[in-house]
Amino acid sequence: MPKNFIYLHSRQIPTTKKAARTVLWDNAHHANNSILRCFTCEPDSPEFKNHLIVAAVLLEKVSCPVYRGKDGEYHKLPINTYKQWIFEGPTETPEEVASLLERLGKTVTKEEAIHIHKMIWQIADIVCSMQACILEQAFLSEFAYAIEYVIKHDGDLEPPVINSYSPFPKNYPDYHYTEGIAEEIHEYELL
Repeated sequence: MPKNFIYLHSRQIPTTKKAARTVLWDNAHHANNSILRCFTCEPDSPEFKNHLIVAAVLLEKVSCPVYRGKDGEYHKLPINTYKQWIFEGPTETPEEVASLLERLGKTVTKEEAIHIHKMIWQIADIVCSMQACILEQAFLSEFAYAIEYVIKHDGDLEPPVINSYSPFPKNYPDYHYTEGIAEEIHEYELL
């Protein structure tokens, strides 16, 4: 292989670091709102699936831009940048979660807000690892599955163990990112 050959994964878009940040900035708020909207409707309802898919599309969109670093290699934004821009600003505290959910039409108790806040951050731990992994490119179905997985487990999960070679949790034995909503998305992709 030539020395200057650089492999990009499907859907990765070579650009500048500034452009990658702009894509993230433009979509972070909308991605967070779409995830929150998943908590305003019944799981498995058509409305839930719509919000889930919109969130996944936005999460995938912000993970696609890659930029060349000073070392000549392609990079993605750091995991903490994704977490900060998508999750910290709008959903840093349970009170912010409750306020946003109220704006979206769902009133929650303090305990419910704390529980949803916990699930939001479990989602963040998984999806931001997926976004920041340069060795793999996560797809829409995989982002949707990650969100669905946390919600279906009602947040009853230990922190995910994720290594730099694969963006998926290694310590969730029933985590199969080709099942659930991912299967439905694949059916539509084949049409």
